[in-house]
Amino acid sequence: LSLIDRKIENNNKINDNLYEQLTLFCSHISASSAAERHTLSDFCSYTSQKIDSSELNQNDYVSTDNLLPEKQGITIAKNLPAVGSATLCHNADILVSNIRPYLKKIYYCQRKMGCSSDVLNIRTTKEDLAPFIYFCLRQDAFFAHMMAGSKGTKMPRGDKNQIMQYTIMMPPTDLMEQFIKLARPAMLQIKHNEDDNNNLLRIRNYLLPLLMSGQATISD
Repeated sequence: LSLIDRKIENNNKINDNLYEQLTLFCSHISASSAAERHTLSDFCSYTSQKIDSSELNQNDYVSTDNLLPEKQGITIAKNLPAVGSATLCHNADILVSNIRPYLKKIYYCQRKMGCSSDVLNIRTTKEDLAPFIYFCLRQDAFFAHMMAGSKGTKMPRGDKNQIMQYTIMMPPTDLMEQFIKLARPAMLQIKHNEDDNNNLLRIRNYLLPLLMSGQATISD
C-alpha cells in the first residue's frame, strides 16, 4: 500500500509542477503591454444542458463535496444524485464551486461529466481559449473577486452576474498561441495522472479492509 501512496504522491507533485509552470506563463502573457482588458463574460457563459443521473458514476460526477480545496482538482464522488439530472459538462468546461469561494475549488473538465447545481459550469465561446481562461481563474484574485460579490455569511455563495464581470487581460495572438501550444500536452498529462490516481485509490480502498480483516494476506 505504501507503494501505491508514493505513486499517488509523485503524480500529485508532477501535476503541481505543471500547474505552477502554466500559472506563471499565464501571468506573464497577461501582463504584456499589448494585452487588452476584457471581462469574463466576453469569452464565457454558464451552461444549462442536463444529463440524466442514471448516466453518471462516481468518477463522472462533481459536487462541492468532491471538489478539493486550494485548487487541488477532484476526488471520487461518494454520493450521486439518486434521481433526476445534473448539469452536463464536457471537455474544456471550467467547474467552480459557488459555495464558500474562499475554499478555492476549481476543476478543468476533460471528459463528459455531470455536476451539481452548486457547481458553476463555465464554458468558453472558443474551446482553444479554455486553458488560458482556466489559469486566469485559478489565481487567488479571482476567488477574492467571487468573495467580494458573495451573499451570506455562514455559507457565502457567489453572485453569478458579478462573477462574469471579472477582469481578463487578453494577450496578443502570438503569445496566446505559445500558451496553447504548451498547455494542451500539459493538461493531457495532468488528466492522465489524475485518472491514474483514481485507479490507484480504488485499488487501495479495496485492498485495505481485506488486509486489515485478515481476509487477504501478503506472503514474504
